Amino acid sequence: MKTNTIATIVLVGIIAFSLAACSKSDPPLDRARAASILESQPWGTEQAVQFSREQMSSGVTAGLWTFKPAHDGGPLNSTYAFWEPTAEGKKLGLDFMVDQVGNGQPVGRLKPGFSVSVRVTGLSADASGAAGRSHVEATVAAKIAHPCFSTGVPFWVNGKVDVPIGFTFALFDDGWRVVR
Repeated sequence: MKTNTIATIVLVGIIAFSLAACSKSDPPLDRARAASILESQPWGTEQAVQFSREQMSSGVTAGLWTFKPAHDGGPLNSTYAFWEPTAEGKKLGLDFMVDQVGNGQPVGRLKPGFSVSVRVTGLSADASGAAGRSHVEATVAAKIAHPCFSTGVPFWVNGKVDVPIGFTFALFDDGWRVVR
């Protein structure tokens, strides 16, 4: 009798624990959660960004870039004037910057590892129809830890800025993650 009582108590405890574990499912992916996940991790690839004229000027004044005239061995044998990052600029992850990209704004490149700010513009079930997957569209700007860039630097995608980028999220045992 005592064995049955102990077995019943253990069984009830196991069932209660199992139900509690199952009920702790991750909340659905919403815009705020998607933005938070994207912003919580450093960007893992080089990225083209578009600096404003004010950011470019203040960055040059602050000694983050040095000017190189056209045909001075610039990136991609540039026929445009470009700005090369100084040692201080390189510490911030800055790479070269080129002017004359057709819209009068300087475009530069950042090295991997910078933070981003995200504005989610769309959220839907993944087109594959797989359960636990969502597709997120978002505009992304780089956050650079320097007063010259307090407003963020928008990503430059296919010759445009503020173009939504698509991300696929999947739900794993430990929560939502970006998978593509």
